Amino acid sequence: MVKGILTACALLLLSGCALLTADEPLLIGADENGFAAREGLWAMRDPETCKLVPAKTDPSEKTCIAWARIQRAEGGGWSMDAVPPEENGPYLVRVTKADSDNFLAESVRGDEIVYLLLSPGKGVWNPPFRHLHVQVIACEDVIGDDAPPADIEVETDAKDGSITGCRVRSLGAAIEAAQRALRAHAEEKRQAPIEFVRP
Repeated sequence: MVKGILTACALLLLSGCALLTADEPLLIGADENGFAAREGLWAMRDPETCKLVPAKTDPSEKTCIAWARIQRAEGGGWSMDAVPPEENGPYLVRVTKADSDNFLAESVRGDEIVYLLLSPGKGVWNPPFRHLHVQVIACEDVIGDDAPPADIEVETDAKDGSITGCRVRSLGAAIEAAQRALRAHAEEKRQAPIEFVRP
């Protein structure tokens, strides 16, 4: 189950949909293809319902903003830790290209692995990025009306056949899943903005 800072993202975007996961990390050593984010304090909120200005809000207060500290991780990737820190520690996020404009991210904490799409904010093309849109990759977006990509195992409920999960077993399949998720929401973007606030 997705917990912590990513729970806010998942609830905001997916309302309980089954998420794309993996049994083991797939992006270790993957080429980041130029991805870089500003290191420091970041804020995530739903701009439709949360009108607070992150730069004027104290992260120690309980508000409609979810906070994270993002910085380079030792050994590669990015460390994403909730503010205040969560008991289970930070996520390790590795990134690679999904297509010419978007990135596939793999978030790992303990045995919890989920996949996300990261898209630079409109008009922002040069890293380090200060504004990103985050989309959690859901099984329904990966499968749609087609057969799942090779190397993706779909889990279903034995009683009603509903999708309860999906697991990816190769980097190529993860990238294909990301591209399918992008196409599924080409018109209605299922993304939450996350923005850099300060170092």
